[in-house]
Amino acid sequence: MFPIATPDLTTESAVQEFLDHGTGVTGAVLYGLIAPGEQAPQPPLPVESFRVMPPPTDIDDLDGYWVLDQIKAAIQQGGHKLINLSLGPEVAVEDDLEPNRWTSELDQLAWENDVLFVIAAGNDGHQDRATGMHRVQVPADMANGIAVGACDAPTPSKPWARAPYSSMGPGRHGARVQPLGVQFGGVDDRLFDVLRADGSFLEASGTSFAAPVTTHALADLITRLPRVNSSVLRAFITHFAEPHRRSNKLRHEIGYGRHALSFEDALQCDPDEAHVLIVDEIERGDLLGYQIPVPTGLSAKLDLRLTLAYATPVDPTEPTEYTNAALEMLLRPHHQMYSFGPPPGMNAKRPTLDIRTAEARQLIIDGWKQSQEPVARSLGAPKGSNEAQLRDSGKWETVRYHKVGFKAGEVELPRLEVGYVARRTGAIDNAPSKVPFALLVSLRDKDANGNLYDEIRSQHKALVPAQRSRARVRTRGGQAPHWY
Repeated sequence: MFPIATPDLTTESAVQEFLDHGTGVTGAVLYGLIAPGEQAPQPPLPVESFRVMPPPTDIDDLDGYWVLDQIKAAIQQGGHKLINLSLGPEVAVEDDLEPNRWTSELDQLAWENDVLFVIAAGNDGHQDRATGMHRVQVPADMANGIAVGACDAPTPSKPWARAPYSSMGPGRHGARVQPLGVQFGGVDDRLFDVLRADGSFLEASGTSFAAPVTTHALADLITRLPRVNSSVLRAFITHFAEPHRRSNKLRHEIGYGRHALSFEDALQCDPDEAHVLIVDEIERGDLLGYQIPVPTGLSAKLDLRLTLAYATPVDPTEPTEYTNAALEMLLRPHHQMYSFGPPPGMNAKRPTLDIRTAEARQLIIDGWKQSQEPVARSLGAPKGSNEAQLRDSGKWETVRYHKVGFKAGEVELPRLEVGYVARRTGAIDNAPSKVPFALLVSLRDKDANGNLYDEIRSQHKALVPAQRSRARVRTRGGQAPHWY
């Protein structure tokens, strides 16, 4: 095993139960899933483990706010960027109440410092649903974090399902899909091997152990990407989650699916697929456009997957209008497909036509008006929707995932547009602010012609394959590493 820094944030004497829990969580962050008899791998990044339990006995802290304050201070002083939280108050999220201090203050810290919290979702999934006691526990309802539930088997074992104890969504408005996904955390007939300080193991289960396995995978991903921030990591964990066969019906139970143990395979595209990462920021009033790298002349059915993740400031006084920023996406699949409006006085439907066709040219001659932009496929509420429509369609969600299928010939020089909307105290607002975001785009040739990846590389020279860059893994002045 590898020695790490273990600062004490509490002056109370250690309690063995808390030590075993903290050591087990730290072991999973360092090594991922590891079983007795296996060789411990080299940890991908330096790790610090802070002892914060038990809190001082002379403090009246039923809500754990002293613990919260210690966590915040340690992060602000140490400059940590990837934080695993496998503790928190036993308080389930409630829609009609203001966010708990744990949630709002860590969300604000995440926004201001580009920090990513990976949080155990809670172990009350078996509790009464009518009263909401089964829902994720704060701060797993963070809008800028990743809540991790537990499942009963690690990848690639099948079948798999949510562990009965794993707390469920929906989360708070702005992060309704929480947990964002699940990871193996152990169940009664397949317990989690928890590493102890002396190298031995004990068996247990809980989302406390699922979360650090995901944290370990993200730490390794940081070493494999040329550019990383909190939005990039949230996009990756969502985009490459393994969907359940009943994913849509189980969204509030398992999020977007089972988290990967490693992203190594995801970064190695097969001949019929390509993954493209876009990292950018957008200002209020801007409309950004990105060409999706579909090869010219493609004559195959195409699957397109899009994951958008961004950070946002929050309003802790607003239960339902908690997030202050939304990014809108609009997909224009074909640069030559336009809609046509009939001449004044004519009651007719608007056809969509390729402007290169004789039929389109004739409509223009006959007085029909061509749309200013190619036809779009909406990825949410229609453009210009009001606040309630935006919220209901998920427009204020800080992570969004879409999958769209196209027939042969339906895609040519496609463009994705990203716009920014801000709000304050529930009203649409034009207050200036930059919002950083990450967009992951995956393309797959459903006809398996075997040349999609090579065609994209050939026609889009600006796209550079991600290379593993361990040289970037370093500490600065003895502190934990920042984003690279």
